[in-house]
Amino acid sequence: MPPQRATIIGLGVSGALLALSLNRYSSTIPTIYELRPSPSTLGGAINLTPPVSRILASLGLLAAAKEIAFETKEIDRHTSLRIERALLLELLIRALDEVGVRVVFGKRLEGVREVDEGKVAAVFANGGEVESELLFGCDGIHSLVRGAYVEPDRKATYSGLSSAYGFSATPEGLIGKEGFEGTAVASGMRWSIIASYCGPRKEKVFVGALMEVKAPDGDKDGWRGKGAMGAEAKKELVERFGGGDPVFKDVVEGVEEWSFFPGPPGGEGAALAMEDAVVLGHLVGKVEEEGAEVEAVFRRYDELRRERQTMEFFMWAFLMVSWNKREWGFGYDAANVELGGPNILMRVYEFSEEIFQKKTNLRKMKLTIFIDLALAVMAPAVSAIECSGECGPYPSTWQVWKCDSVCSGCVCRCGAGDKYALC
Repeated sequence: MPPQRATIIGLGVSGALLALSLNRYSSTIPTIYELRPSPSTLGGAINLTPPVSRILASLGLLAAAKEIAFETKEIDRHTSLRIERALLLELLIRALDEVGVRVVFGKRLEGVREVDEGKVAAVFANGGEVESELLFGCDGIHSLVRGAYVEPDRKATYSGLSSAYGFSATPEGLIGKEGFEGTAVASGMRWSIIASYCGPRKEKVFVGALMEVKAPDGDKDGWRGKGAMGAEAKKELVERFGGGDPVFKDVVEGVEEWSFFPGPPGGEGAALAMEDAVVLGHLVGKVEEEGAEVEAVFRRYDELRRERQTMEFFMWAFLMVSWNKREWGFGYDAANVELGGPNILMRVYEFSEEIFQKKTNLRKMKLTIFIDLALAVMAPAVSAIECSGECGPYPSTWQVWKCDSVCSGCVCRCGAGDKYALC
């Protein structure tokens, strides 16, 4: 029986890692289709957590990543890497080329068509189409796979909050400064800003802040801020955080080009998506080994990742409460996750069929496994609450709400307003 084929839409870090994982752990032949004419340079810096570092190590890429990243000091026996997203993608593309994975640029997905029970066709804007046994949507927050096939009726709604980020040359006086060993976070009443080295020689600093940004017309994947938009962001950040140490003011003013993205500034979604990609690659290989139905991949994937993503949310939303669970975060190893014993995928599939009748359009899950970039995991615990005091309405808990415990609730930092229970 010839090996099955996988069509991957999107050459981001998740798409590239999925292709490498499929190549490593299965006989499936992946091909990546990217809508841009060349690899994207959008994106700030990603914090490669210990779980992601283990993934790169399993693929033989960790040593190369360390050469272009800043390595943090050990925290609770663990270290992490801060790396530019564009440089990480370059590293993954070289790895794809080395193992012979084909990447096709300039292919914009226009639709998805089911060919028969075992195949699906990706239809592109130029009129061409590609048939394969598996289709993966790794095309980000504005996914064309999701919009064309998985959830066409579900439309994204911009919250009004975006990450403003950019890079600055390391200003004089920052290296060796007391209190800044690699990463620092300054918190205000409504905003916080992060500054972190992202080069191996501390020559460059990544700056990111969550702020209210009006959505402009233009590229949906990210907004470049060379002109008035970037100047306004720099002005606001200097006004809010420039009253402290002058070195940090120099860091903000040193950013020549600001970009904006509707999500958290730390790259948390990318890190979880990289874990998703490797787990899926493992599961596809196990399906081949056991001869199980592809629905079993989706069911087992959901089992393995749901608890992981739920815990990730609570670790960051309620850090003090969840601190005793930190090993689940730092110690997680997606490259060696327990997939289950013999025939576990067949058992998962049979159990699912008892609950979900086969007519419940499971074919869509069979033919399409969509990798969500996990940004929803970082959504605030209380999504929309208002302070009746001076703060007014804010659609986020970022730095506005002070939570004293999980079940007691949150109260605005200004001391006014009602208390909102979280349980």
